[in-house]
Amino acid sequence: MKSPAQAVIDFTLWRTREGHPTQVQPRGIFSCPAVIDEAYHDCRLEIGDIPMKPGEQRRVQAWFLYPADVLPKLSIGKVVHFWTAGMIGEGVIVDIAPQADQLTPM
Repeated sequence: MKSPAQAVIDFTLWRTREGHPTQVQPRGIFSCPAVIDEAYHDCRLEIGDIPMKPGEQRRVQAWFLYPADVLPKLSIGKVVHFWTAGMIGEGVIVDIAPQADQLTPM
């Protein structure tokens, strides 16, 4: 059983990356670095069973491998970027779990 999410993010998968259509169509538990304050942090996003299409936005749950390093940087409304062989999208923090720094990652 996985632990409760550490954050909830409105995630948008960009249509293009550096002028090229994105080929990424995440689904399930999607692993990628989250770029927060110019630092890369290992992140898991719960996308769901239906793959995301470029340009789509979903509210997703998020877990971080090292929450004690990440969670102090988060605030409601903060924009976070996601990277997989280049920037693929962005998200806005909509909720942060209380005492999430004490939770373990998935």
